[in-house]
Amino acid sequence: MNWQEIRRLDSEFVHGNNLLNKLKSNYRGKQVFLEKAWKEYVEWRENNLAITGTDKESLTKKIKLFDQYKKYIDQIPSKEISSQSQFHSTVIEEFLFYLFKDLIKSFNLNKTRIGGVKAYSNLYFSPSNLKNFQEKAFIKISPQNRSFNIYKTFSTNFRNELEFIEPQVIIKCQRYLINPNILKSYLREAENTKRRYPSVLFIVVTETYEVKNDFNLQTSGINQIFVLRKERKSNPLYSDVIFNLIKFVEWKLNPAVSKAKEIYSNIKKYGMVYV
Repeated sequence: MNWQEIRRLDSEFVHGNNLLNKLKSNYRGKQVFLEKAWKEYVEWRENNLAITGTDKESLTKKIKLFDQYKKYIDQIPSKEISSQSQFHSTVIEEFLFYLFKDLIKSFNLNKTRIGGVKAYSNLYFSPSNLKNFQEKAFIKISPQNRSFNIYKTFSTNFRNELEFIEPQVIIKCQRYLINPNILKSYLREAENTKRRYPSVLFIVVTETYEVKNDFNLQTSGINQIFVLRKERKSNPLYSDVIFNLIKFVEWKLNPAVSKAKEIYSNIKKYGMVYV
């Protein structure tokens, strides 16, 4: 797959598009590295798309492929690629697509989609004059960019048809969660999102968590933060954390999961309804 012949990949390949844009702009003169990274990326992408199973063995293969690709691109010093360019965070986003693409199908959620979207933030009226407003509602949607989403769409008609995106799961992706201001922005987004979608699952996935400030996350709108490398950057990507993420999302999405059975098990083991 020659990058020079590609205008843009499909939207779910968010990291591939990020890398493609850097190649086309010769980002910071790193063309040699980026071309090598493209070859590694294409192999990572094709290997993931070839895996369609949802069993533990298939998911473990995807995790190993993710770890191998991450080891390659992590060789470039962080100062060479700006964190604002989202090069590393989009790797996590695209990995989540590979991780959940077949699981969603296995849940028989035919109307559910996955990937990055601009979801509804609020509605506003925008008629050019009073006469136009009497003839047509002129209601518009103010969208907000989301990272990785599991969502569905629906339409409604206020004299003009509008399509809404209703997120069921929102996953914010961050390479290293160090800056308290980034966490504050996630807390605000989670709070605002849950005003509009009270039942949405709001998750943060990061490689490490190093925020020093004392945030009371348990009473926030963030349902969980998953730390892929646990306590140190030098640690590997832990597969048990990723399997816990899968289980956490499955609890929300899969009607076949027996919540009553799991609640009973939690009470028996821990004396708590939710663990």
